Amino acid sequence: MMKDENTMDLDLSTPEDLTSWENPPKLEDLKQDYTEAQSAHTDHTVEVDKWLSNLNGDQQIKAKKVGLKLYLSLYVSKLSGVTLH
Repeated sequence: MMKDENTMDLDLSTPEDLTSWENPPKLEDLKQDYTEAQSAHTDHTVEVDKWLSNLNGDQQIKAKKVGLKLYLSLYVSKLSGVTLH
């Protein structure tokens, strides 16, 4: 019979001290910390991917829309040679 590669032969019925720490963390606490950190890690990874995509120019950036009145006034002033202050 072949054993599953992901299982470890650990006997947790009699835990041994693996460190000389006064108050070592419990396995349940470490698992909880890991689970809680996964969502923050995923969110940060998505943000970094967006930043890299923007840096590489992969995304289209929307240009600001200029109002029609402003556009026409700038166009007319350019044609007439009048500068706006």
